[in-house]
Amino acid sequence: MLEVKDKNLSANKCINTVFLNAKAVELEKEWARYKYYVLSRSARIYTEIRQLLKDKKEPVAREFYTRVEEAMLLPEDMGAEVNAAEHVWGYISKESTNAEKNRYQKLLKGYKENDNSIATVKKHLFTCAVKRNLEYLLNSYYFYI
Repeated sequence: MLEVKDKNLSANKCINTVFLNAKAVELEKEWARYKYYVLSRSARIYTEIRQLLKDKKEPVAREFYTRVEEAMLLPEDMGAEVNAAEHVWGYISKESTNAEKNRYQKLLKGYKENDNSIATVKKHLFTCAVKRNLEYLLNSYYFYI
């Protein structure tokens, strides 16, 4: 029995780590959900996790979640946040309108100049992803953690 605040996230971690001793191949869906959030915290940890998941046969769940948790504990880093936003925007930009593109650039510039928060940028990215029903992005923890 578990009692945790983030029930679904912690349940997945326990299942993958304790019961399945998940291998990299089994963690690919989890990584798809975490990757932009991790990138928004640390490019180093993002790269470490990508390296960890290259060996598809080894059980790596414990190391995977340890690095994810490490990223979660980091303070906001403007450079990392901008990098992740740019990656997410890459999915959206292909179909974006000029108004959406201009708003994104304005919000990102405002964030870089401390005129608004990263949450404002993420809200715009989320709205654009919803409009296009980009499930890959909508299922990402980037917007929710």
